[in-house]
Formats: sequence, C-alpha cells, structure tokens
Amino acid sequence: MKIKKIWIVTIIVSVGIALVGSNAWAGSPQRHRWEGVAIGLGAALVGSALWHHHHPYYYPRPEPVYRHPAPPPCHRWEVERVWIPPVYDSVWIPGHCNRWGEWIPGRYEQRVRIPGYWDERPYCAR
Repeated sequence: MKIKKIWIVTIIVSVGIALVGSNAWAGSPQRHRWEGVAIGLGAALVGSALWHHHHPYYYPRPEPVYRHPAPPPCHRWEVERVWIPPVYDSVWIPGHCNRWGEWIPGRYEQRVRIPGYWDERPYCAR
C-alpha cells in the first residue's frame, strides 16, 4: 500500500511541476507553426491507422453468382443440314414513267441482301 502512495505522490508532483512552467519560455507563436502542423498531421495519421486496425471497414459480401453446370461430354457427334432463310432489305423505288408514258408512283420493294442457303451443323446425338 505504501508503494501506491509513493507513485501517486510522484505523479502529482511531476504534473504540478509541468503546469507551473512559465509561458515566457514558449517563444514566438509564429515561430514553429509548420512544425506544429506536421506534428498534428502525423498524430492524425497514426491515430487513424490505429483506429482502423481495431475497427476495420465492413464490406458486404457480393451476391453468389449461379453458374450453370457443364454439359456432360458427348461421345457421338452427327451433322444435320439446316436451311438458313434469306435476309431482305426494303428499298425505295422512286416514281417514274414506263416505256408507254404511264406514270408509276414510288414504292418500297423487298430485295434479297443475303440469299438463303443450307448449312451443316454438328450436334450431339445422345
């Protein structure tokens, strides 16, 4: 119990001596401004690092993505013929006179852009 009293008295005396110091020793208030800014910034960075070390950010987990299972391997492939239909474009035919002098008004006409064709495509015969 006696050691606790000695420690308490020592702490009180050291704090009292620190508070008794004169302000005349401090110097000009403009003299060490940037050093004070640097010390304050460093203290803020260290405090922030300590805070985030003990209280990490919480990032929510992303929703799980459904992936379709891979199809089973195919052991027998066959080829089938498939008809690919033609592709048409709509073309404007302007009005004109035919060889007998009759006026034919303008109209849209369907023209084949890509003709239809047969294609052979492999498929799995299970």
